[in-house]
Parts: sequence; C-alpha cells; structure tokens
Amino acid sequence: MATRSVIGYIREDGSYLGTYCHYDGYPSSVGVTLLQMSPEDIKIIVLQGIVKGGLRSLGKGSLNDVEYFNEVWSEARRDTIPGGEEYTYILGLDGNWTCLNRQGNDIPPDTWPLS
Repeated sequence: MATRSVIGYIREDGSYLGTYCHYDGYPSSVGVTLLQMSPEDIKIIVLQGIVKGGLRSLGKGSLNDVEYFNEVWSEARRDTIPGGEEYTYILGLDGNWTCLNRQGNDIPPDTWPLS
C-alpha cells in the first residue's frame, strides 16, 4: 500500500509548486531523504515530476534514483498546500523544510527520523 505525498517548494513570488509522490511518503522515508538533498535537486525533481506524471518513488536521494511514472497526468502538478495526500513537504525560500500531514498539522523536521 502506498503512502502518498506531495513534494514542493515556495517560488520567489511566494507561490507553491509541487508534484505527487506515490510511495514511502512518511517523514522517516521521503522526509529524511529530502533533508539530504540540495534545493537545486529538489526543484529539478519537482519540475521533472510535473512533466513525467509524478514520482513513483524518491529513491535514495540521488537524481539518478528517482523513479517517475513517465506518463501524462495533469494532476501530478500541485499548486496548493496541503495537497490532499498523507504528507505535503514544502521547501521554503530560506532552505528550511515544513511537513504537513493530511489534517494540516506541522511535523517538524527534527522529528522525521523518529516518525
């Protein structure tokens, strides 16, 4: 069974841009992996996810490990927070992460490995 998430970032104009991720959306999995990635890589993954129909899985945090669906799916792009999945990850302009669960509760990054 999938634990769905949305991975995204705040753009310079203050808007949110994200993409769907199907598997391992828990903070202890996707969250920890995101903490190890550069903001530039996150932006590449999000943009590629939008074009390639979302992420099947994030893998181990390398751009080469990301698995995309490689299909057209207009709903892979997310412009609202939260996205409706179990977790929504938001990279802020300051480089800090926020994670919201489906109920909109914030899950601080320092608790992600423990989730």
